[in-house]
Amino acid sequence: MKTKIYNLFMILFIISITISCSDKKKNTEQPLKHPHEVTFLEHSFCTGKFASGELETIHLKAIGDNALLFDHDNVVFTCGLDRIISRIDQSQHDTVNITEVSIGVPTDCVCPYNVDMKISEFIQGNKYHFIINKTFERFSPESHYEFDIEYRNDLDTIFVVGEINLKK
Repeated sequence: MKTKIYNLFMILFIISITISCSDKKKNTEQPLKHPHEVTFLEHSFCTGKFASGELETIHLKAIGDNALLFDHDNVVFTCGLDRIISRIDQSQHDTVNITEVSIGVPTDCVCPYNVDMKISEFIQGNKYHFIINKTFERFSPESHYEFDIEYRNDLDTIFVVGEINLKK
């Protein structure tokens, strides 16, 4: 009888050690990080009155840590916005889909703004397809731009998005 109790005790002891050791395994899996993310975003207030013929541009410049400065100048939104937010969605690793959303009260006037952001996690030598959408909160995109780049340490380029036309 003592042998059966001893054997049962030993089996329970081994099972309890096995269970407690398996609970203490380190989780070596890293959480998936979004390949590209905005790590810095700021925008100007209305930069003032402007005339038809001024250019809306996107300036891309590579900086350290495989990041990219993205400066969208003379982007036109309504005058009464509170802030501009930027979202990055990515369906494929080489496609960067940026949506600039203005949040605030719609008005009858428009105003140029400068939107500057730092986007991280680019790979030297890789080619990327950018899709830029500009929209007012809760509405479909007002404008859509696409272009391609090859990320290099010396990347410093300006894309002319278009000429600002104030005529309706």
